[in-house]
Amino acid sequence: MPDVEDFDPKIATVVIFEDLMDAPKNIQEKITGYFTHERHRNISAIYVAQRFYAIPKAIRENVNYISLYSGHGSLNDTKHIIRQYTNESDSLASIIDKLTLSREFIVFDLRRPKTDPLSIRV
Repeated sequence: MPDVEDFDPKIATVVIFEDLMDAPKNIQEKITGYFTHERHRNISAIYVAQRFYAIPKAIRENVNYISLYSGHGSLNDTKHIIRQYTNESDSLASIIDKLTLSREFIVFDLRRPKTDPLSIRV
């Protein structure tokens, strides 16, 4: 895997990390660099994982979007995730859980304020 510094900031780049949440710590640390330095190198990084909380915290804290799909976990997991990004976690959790179970997906736009109605979209 190339270092973040190896990318030319004049060229937009998309990097996808899929099913690497069980990768060794040294690999996770290298991946984290893509999320903490990506803006300086014109990189859009995507991390695909089956379990939200298995994603390293430094990555979760440096994303602009989170997408939840079917199979993201229990209703309690959903509430815990939602609580971080909205003030309406109790009322939204069951709605989001039903939508994802019916094959819909939810996008949290973390660039928007929690009070913005477009911060959570189906």
